[in-house]
Amino acid sequence: MGTGSGVAHSVASVGRTSRWTARATATATALAAIVGAGTLAGFLGRLAWPLELACHFRVHYIVALLALALVLALGRHRIRVFACLLLAALNGVVVLPLWFPPESPRSMRGEPLRALVANVYFRNRDTRRTLELIRSRDPEIVLLEEVTSAWRDAVGELRRRYPHALVEVREDNFGIALLSRHPFQSAEIVRVGAAGLPSVVARVTLGDAVVTLVGTHPSIPIGGRSAALRDDQLRAIAELVAGLEPPVILLGDLNTTPWSPVFADLLEKTGLRDSARGFGVQPTWPTQLGPAGIPIDHCLHSPGVIVVDRSTGPPIGSDHRPLLVDLVVTR
Repeated sequence: MGTGSGVAHSVASVGRTSRWTARATATATALAAIVGAGTLAGFLGRLAWPLELACHFRVHYIVALLALALVLALGRHRIRVFACLLLAALNGVVVLPLWFPPESPRSMRGEPLRALVANVYFRNRDTRRTLELIRSRDPEIVLLEEVTSAWRDAVGELRRRYPHALVEVREDNFGIALLSRHPFQSAEIVRVGAAGLPSVVARVTLGDAVVTLVGTHPSIPIGGRSAALRDDQLRAIAELVAGLEPPVILLGDLNTTPWSPVFADLLEKTGLRDSARGFGVQPTWPTQLGPAGIPIDHCLHSPGVIVVDRSTGPPIGSDHRPLLVDLVVTR
């Protein structure tokens, strides 16, 4: 009786393990199909705004597909494992270039420039952390977005440190401010694109060099109309930048990631380069997700500008992390 009972128990255990493996395999297969659909949809982003949204999660797709490949490997489903690895590789081809720096410049001679970009979030009342960050990191250029009247009053404390400023206050998501330790040769608020949102354009003197700074913050691409307005603003910004005298630095929360066709068009039309090249993926939004966020705050630059360092800052009470970039503007 004892031996028979043990055999029956073993058979039952094997049966439970088999059922668990079957359920895990079925679940992993379904999830892999969903992630695979997102992967492929991202390559069709020019066709419709929901497809473009799918392109922003390339890193997430890679992590998910590798984990699912491991689960499927335990069930010895070789074809499904291969499909997961192939899809992960497709995402990797898009993402990996951010870890490869551009060719090293022949000379680093020029004027150093540290820039800080921060979407402070218009409902954020904690101005202290942002001001402390600015004071501690001491950037020469600060671009703030979602600047309300309360934020304008708060950054007024920095007037001695940043005597040159260009500000347009709004009580929604699209107020903007450019603060500079260096004098402006010219500075203006411009409105490009159908949304009519404010952007800043300033010609700044840096010792023996002069650089044009452009700051912009287009619409959030949730819904067909707002996505179209974002795309229209970025097209208009590209046209504006293409007509400016280099070197040019474009800063801002662009509401898109480096893997979007909209972003690719911006680089192509302007000839600007992504400062993230060589520094990998540096997520800035949403703050709550930390390293699982996506990089939508950017610093783009013309070939006459060299990137020395690039990093994200600590949380400042906003849904975005600030972006800090050390540059050299060649003479």
